[in-house]
Amino acid sequence: ASVAGVERLTRRTAGASLVALALVVSGVAATSPARAVPTVQVADAAWSLATPLAREVVVASGSRFTVVGGVDASGTSTNTLSEVDPRSGTSTAVGSLALGVHDAAGVRAGRRILVLGGGTGEAGTAAVQSVGADGVGTATGALPEPRADLVAARVGNATYVFGGANGDV
Repeated sequence: ASVAGVERLTRRTAGASLVALALVVSGVAATSPARAVPTVQVADAAWSLATPLAREVVVASGSRFTVVGGVDASGTSTNTLSEVDPRSGTSTAVGSLALGVHDAAGVRAGRRILVLGGGTGEAGTAAVQSVGADGVGTATGALPEPRADLVAARVGNATYVFGGANGDV
């Protein structure tokens, strides 16, 4: 076992360093086979969105992704939805939210996109918005209190919301 093996794993991903550390701490030789840890490859896209955005929500949509809301160049929360083909960089407007937000959470629930909370410019919102295949966003519920900078995950038919700030954004 060598420390070089641990350093090599540490450079790959943070998860790999935890695997390597667990092997060393438990007394197992660092050369013992461990499960492969996925690596992340990052590359600059050769394209950009039609309109600059920041703090938007991005949701997988099959082989494409949907960019939801965000803050535009003037600092205004937007209600736009754009579908992007990452291979070609083609961006197509596909709808709008009922309420423009940034720093929201988003998940795909079947053919719908759920957008949870977020900032609206002067304050946060507790709104849960649903966008159907027709691209029309509607308010469909509310979080217990306004939240921004939150995250969400969909497991089966349940959507879980974690963290976030109180919505004063």
